[in-house]
Amino acid sequence: MSNLTKKALAQALKSKIVEKDLSQITVAELTDICGIKRQTFYYHFNDIYDLLKWLYTNEIIEEIIDYEKYDFWQDCYSYIFEYVKRNKKLIIETYNSVAKDYFHNFLNRQTKSFITKVITEKTTNMNIDENTKTFLSNYYKNVLIGFIKDWIEDGMPEDTKSLIKNVDCILEGSIDLYFKNLNK
Repeated sequence: MSNLTKKALAQALKSKIVEKDLSQITVAELTDICGIKRQTFYYHFNDIYDLLKWLYTNEIIEEIIDYEKYDFWQDCYSYIFEYVKRNKKLIIETYNSVAKDYFHNFLNRQTKSFITKVITEKTTNMNIDENTKTFLSNYYKNVLIGFIKDWIEDGMPEDTKSLIKNVDCILEGSIDLYFKNLNK
């Protein structure tokens, strides 16, 4: 029952954030939407930012956990872009609040996971040590996160399919070039 309450509160937060800024949303509004008492909210969370943290570390992860089943990294990255675009107001409000780190941690976990998969696939038949794989994973994770942050700060203007295509061209070419230069 506890997880259902948390999910209901998270959904209430997502619906309220479409109407008003994160800083203006009250616990009373969320509990009214859910039909629960304020004490129930405080049983689960310290404040709205604690709920937001739970949202990023639990509910959102559940929604994109299936990316592990994708055949191509582009599908994973595309899903992150699409999630951000679908939840634009939530992301922007989080991004512009004191809870910015919750979103950054979310991006970090998701991006590192799939870029590590890409590096592992590309190095399957190569004699590449783990330190090099870790270096590449961290490098590309940081590049891609920077790219997503810039995209968000610009108001998410472009079609995500063209963005993914451009990132794909960069990744495919630069990873291959790195290994070519490494073996010189």
